[in-house]
Amino acid sequence: MLPYLAVMHWVARPLLRRIAARMRDGRLTVGVLAAVFAGLLLSGAATEWIGLHFIFGSFLFGVIMPHGEAVVLRTEILERVGQICSVVLLPVFFVVAGLNVNLSAWAPAGWRSSV
Repeated sequence: MLPYLAVMHWVARPLLRRIAARMRDGRLTVGVLAAVFAGLLLSGAATEWIGLHFIFGSFLFGVIMPHGEAVVLRTEILERVGQICSVVLLPVFFVVAGLNVNLSAWAPAGWRSSV
């Protein structure tokens, strides 16, 4: 875990600062968004490989995101990710959760069909 944290602090964070500095006109380009998502997924995959859950790597990637100097990057990413989450990921979550529900286990014995 310590080497992972060191890489996130001394490699990923400076790379995110460089990405934030390259934003043109304060607008988030597709390349910048793709680089941030790739880093997010790689961070999650690294924690999954270590033995932690994927969400911890994603959370840590958000924590190391530069604060003061990259406020435009942070707000643009939050806006775009919010749109993606509400339009794509949220419905997919509810569909997958609904497909995993087994209501037959909740039915009383008299309600079950004999077929």
